[in-house]
Amino acid sequence: MKNAGFLLPLALVMAGCATNSGPNLTTEERLALYRANSTPVGTFRIDSRTGRPMQWNSLGDQALTLRGQSNQPYLLELHTRCSGLTTASSIAVSHSFGTVMPRMDSVQPLAAGGRPSTFSSCNIATARRINQGAVNEARRDLKEAQREATPVERDPNAKADDAPN
Repeated sequence: MKNAGFLLPLALVMAGCATNSGPNLTTEERLALYRANSTPVGTFRIDSRTGRPMQWNSLGDQALTLRGQSNQPYLLELHTRCSGLTTASSIAVSHSFGTVMPRMDSVQPLAAGGRPSTFSSCNIATARRINQGAVNEARRDLKEAQREATPVERDPNAKADDAPN
């Protein structure tokens, strides 16, 4: 795996956050995971004709993921903090005929019902194509590392020389 150097430190951090349902990543850890498993792009396409809401997730107030055309996920990092991004019910992304260009286009947080909010547009600094397969593999590796790092409780009734059956 090409990002193995990234996984070990993250796995060690995650060992303290183990749960039965899988890795619970902080926003910063998710952002680092997406950065490590993505490649920069100069432009990407979104389907501007369907009218269906775009799938997106905020990663704090300066980054987000969204699904472009063909359901391809992208990591967008913004030039500055984007007021309202973490609480917006939806977003609008500027584009030219469905093509989004970092440094030229922007993201606008929207209020409930898709109404324009009082928040201003936030310029896109970079866009990265997320390798979802690599992200899924890294999550499986983290889950396995958590399982291996989960302590086993000692039976209080067992004697020191008793071996487990």
